[in-house]
Amino acid sequence: MFLPPSIFSPPWARRLQRTPRGPRVKPPLARPSPRQGSLDDGAHTPIYPIAPYKGSGLSLEVWRYVAKRFLANAFYTDAVKRLRSAELSIAGIKLKASGSELVEPGFFEVYEYFRPEDNPIPDLVVGERLRIVSIRLHEGKTRPPDRLTEAELLRLMEEHGIGTDATRASFPQLIRERGYAVKEKGTFKPTPLGMKLIEVLESIDPKLVTPKTRRRIEEMMSRIERGEITYEEALEKATLEYKGLIKKLVERIDEKAAELASAISFTSS
Repeated sequence: MFLPPSIFSPPWARRLQRTPRGPRVKPPLARPSPRQGSLDDGAHTPIYPIAPYKGSGLSLEVWRYVAKRFLANAFYTDAVKRLRSAELSIAGIKLKASGSELVEPGFFEVYEYFRPEDNPIPDLVVGERLRIVSIRLHEGKTRPPDRLTEAELLRLMEEHGIGTDATRASFPQLIRERGYAVKEKGTFKPTPLGMKLIEVLESIDPKLVTPKTRRRIEEMMSRIERGEITYEEALEKATLEYKGLIKKLVERIDEKAAELASAISFTSS
């Protein structure tokens, strides 16, 4: 949702940067030029500062983060990063190198939290001969993907259109309460019950475990909100799709119940 235009005023920005606990920067733009994000849930305005904060500790750090992001968005120019890459050949073996450096800091002057580190490569000329300083052979093995953190799980749910901002936050706790996963060292580990549930559902119909099925329902609800289809049309389409899936589940429920029961007992023990 867009920010109200009234909050983008140079006097407010000047008052914000004058306060001892503020960002202590001078915005380069006299007139605000806010960037509006592409996402709008239609329910909440973005968080923004309304007055200098007089507290301390963690609360102050949170306020500074919000205030700096506000200033960076509305009163600072884009940052400019130079990217370079090079292709080299050693005894017929092709090697590639790449690097980057920030040439215009822009909004990173005030919003330094995600400022990239410079890692430039030197100026090179096509055909230039370079001196080999050393050659090292590194032997390694591929690693499986890391387990998901709660933030990563919520991000993937958003990317796949599962749930809304209001309902999505309850899912991490829900899968733990139902015994589908446990949380270890900040990441989720599936339990035998969780893995068996996915295995059983996928064997009945892959549509039961892919995010596309849920996403289509969420998309239909959004289309109802936008007035593109009626509630009755969406209900008919959703019912038709889920009837087929439920029919398959009912037909094989007895066959698969024993498999799930064994996983439940294993998880409980």
